[in-house]
Amino acid sequence: FDLVLSFDAIHDLPDPGGAMASARKLLKPDGVFAMVDIRARTSLEHNLSHSMAPFLYTVSLLHCMPQGLNHGGPGLGMMWGREKAVAMLSDAGFSQVDVVEMEFDTFNDVYMCRAAPAAT
Repeated sequence: FDLVLSFDAIHDLPDPGGAMASARKLLKPDGVFAMVDIRARTSLEHNLSHSMAPFLYTVSLLHCMPQGLNHGGPGLGMMWGREKAVAMLSDAGFSQVDVVEMEFDTFNDVYMCRAAPAAT
């Protein structure tokens, strides 16, 4: 595929790394995985000034994390944050991850991910 999309879903999955690796495998060599997820940082300290943090951590604790803990998953939750997301995308085989902050959407980040070129 030229483009694979994910909208606020990866953090809910019991195997988020597997889902990202599967997205990578579905792409053509020059394809893009566009992953939309909550705009947050990985460490709690960096989220203390986030105006929606109390709400987002509550929803994460009561919905997202239980979903992600199914079948022994990591239970990332929606506040897994940018740093963790970028590291996991790299582990899934994406060599270029650009985090885009859309002006019209201050709630989410868009991760534009490209795979490493195949070795020849």
